[in-house]
Amino acid sequence: MNINHKNIYHHSKKATRDLAVKETIEDTFKVHPAYSHRRLALELKMNKKKMLRIMHTYGLKPPRLWYQKTFTTQSDPIASAIQTV
Repeated sequence: MNINHKNIYHHSKKATRDLAVKETIEDTFKVHPAYSHRRLALELKMNKKKMLRIMHTYGLKPPRLWYQKTFTTQSDPIASAIQTV
């Protein structure tokens, strides 16, 4: 087998660094649950593009929004008609 052993046992340095940043992001979410990638980048003094890449890679999202969603339309007009009767 003419396979280079370097390619078999290679571990990316970026991936190991990203795991460390992921842990830091999760710890920051406990203190500031509404921070998105921009505020996280300011808080951790990192690039926002790096934050976005890591959050997208590991599927991280802020636990809650900083604003309350308001609905301008009714989701089910039949249910609202039943309630008014």
